[in-house]
Amino acid sequence: MKSSSTIVPIKMPVAVLVQQACNMHKHCYTDLEAVKKAGLDMSLVDAIPQLVLDLSKAQSDWRQVKTDSVYRGKELKKYIAELCKFRTDLARSIRFAAKKAGSHLKVPYYKTRSGDKLSQHLNDLAVMGRNRKWMLKKINFDMSVLEEAVEHSFNLTEQIIFRRQSKPKDSKERKVRDELYSKLYTIVEEIRTCGKFAMRKSIRRKLYANAYWRRPKRGRPPKGYEQKAQKRENVPTAVVTCDEPTYTPPVEPKSANPGPPPDS
Repeated sequence: MKSSSTIVPIKMPVAVLVQQACNMHKHCYTDLEAVKKAGLDMSLVDAIPQLVLDLSKAQSDWRQVKTDSVYRGKELKKYIAELCKFRTDLARSIRFAAKKAGSHLKVPYYKTRSGDKLSQHLNDLAVMGRNRKWMLKKINFDMSVLEEAVEHSFNLTEQIIFRRQSKPKDSKERKVRDELYSKLYTIVEEIRTCGKFAMRKSIRRKLYANAYWRRPKRGRPPKGYEQKAQKRENVPTAVVTCDEPTYTPPVEPKSANPGPPPDS
């Protein structure tokens, strides 16, 4: 048996592995004498029920982590979209105030929707407004908006950092799921190998094969489909032919008396 520390790549769905493990547990006790004779360690078989329960729970925990991550990602995108509108409105107010005061202050036209750059832009606009409060007061600008921009800048940076540090693939839930999957997969494969050898002369040998890899791929015709279709095309079919009718114009009989010669 492989070491439990070896992580097996998940190429087969967890639900399929759990079902196969339950089937292997049942088949082993049906063919108990044969598999024991083949040298199968029955402690591996007895460990299947608990592993199945643990893996099912770990898979549920991992799915919850993924769901929460997707939700947080959508909320962050929504927050960024709102702050882009906030940034546009704040930049427009400062630009109008500068034009009204006859100042040569250049306020950029922001287009990027990057979270990092957006956070910096909000902070830059807040500093720009604080340094020119006299100019903003002439248009009756609400100064609390500048503090709100600083707060949004800080919150956005904090959310981006948290999002990057809490990636689902690095979570402990995924590590636990992967370890349990690897352990159960290794046990099932060892049982499968012993079972196929023990029942090599019996029709029950097919019960230990992995039917998942023999399934037809979605979107593709099953094996042998093209050959059957070609055979159907080569079957001779009766062809009904009919001769097209031919038209023969009638021939007028020549008169015995040719009549008078034409005028010369």
